[in-house]
Amino acid sequence: MSATDHRTATLRCSDALLCRHGDKLTISWHDGGALTAPVSWCRDIRADRTDEGGVQIVLRLVPVRGNPGTSLMVVRLHTEPDDSLPAREFAEILSRELGLPGELPPAEPRLRLVPRADPGWVVSLPGAATEAFYEDVLRRSAGTREG
Repeated sequence: MSATDHRTATLRCSDALLCRHGDKLTISWHDGGALTAPVSWCRDIRADRTDEGGVQIVLRLVPVRGNPGTSLMVVRLHTEPDDSLPAREFAEILSRELGLPGELPPAEPRLRLVPRADPGWVVSLPGAATEAFYEDVLRRSAGTREG
C-alpha cells in the first residue's frame, strides 16, 4: 500500500486495485472495469484472513441518498499473503475514520424445534427416543448456561 497520508492509499488486490483518493473509493479491476463511490457510502469494511494466508476484503456500500433499503453494493476482493498487513491497515484506518463499529462477537445460536407446519419440515416425524434426547439436551444446556 503506497500512501502519503490515510486519505490517499492504494491497495493491490489479486484482481483489482482498491484506491482511496480523498473522499472517493475506486476499485479498478485488471480487465478494465471500475467502480467509484464516495467514501461516505462505506457502511462496513472487513479484512478477514483466508486459509491461504491472504486477506479477503469485503466492502458494503450504501448510497446516502435515496430510499432506505433499496440500494446495496457488496464487493469482495482478495489479497495475496504479501499484502495481508497493508490490507488490514487499509480496512482499519477506513473503519476508524468512518466510525464504523468494530467486529461484533458472533451471536450464540438459539436451539429450537422446527414446527411441523413449517415448509422447511421435509423429513418424517422424529421418534420418541429422539424427542426425549432433544429435550434432555435443551434442559442440560439451559442448566449449563445458568450455572
